[in-house]
Amino acid sequence: MSERATAPSPELLAAFDDYERDRTVRNNRIGCILGIIFMPAGMGLDAFVYPDQTWDFLGLRLICSALLGGVWWAYGTGFGRRFYRMLGLIEVSLPLGFISAMIGLTDGFASPYYAGLNLVVFGAGLLLRWRVDDVFRMLAIML
Repeated sequence: MSERATAPSPELLAAFDDYERDRTVRNNRIGCILGIIFMPAGMGLDAFVYPDQTWDFLGLRLICSALLGGVWWAYGTGFGRRFYRMLGLIEVSLPLGFISAMIGLTDGFASPYYAGLNLVVFGAGLLLRWRVDDVFRMLAIML
């Protein structure tokens, strides 16, 4: 005896989309807070590895944290609720971009800061709720 699968109702699909958006926005806001905290915390690494650039890099780290604060704020607006997937890509692109800049300002491909890129991607993979197409967009941005 076979049972026929029925398509979910539009109301059920809308409720699921609302649930997913709310969870994603919540997780992404947590990711912003973690980025705001951990970017400046990297100053300890700067002082150890590149002591001559510690204060310059702190400035970059604080700018990144401020921009992440703006993304965190944007998630609470109507715009952020509507374009939360785009904000998620921006949220991860900010630390990746700033760490890439620090790599470029130091030893390039030989810089130990590449590990920071790995940490950002690993943390994003654990915390953020991305669809497959978002993962491919993020990989393209990262490369």
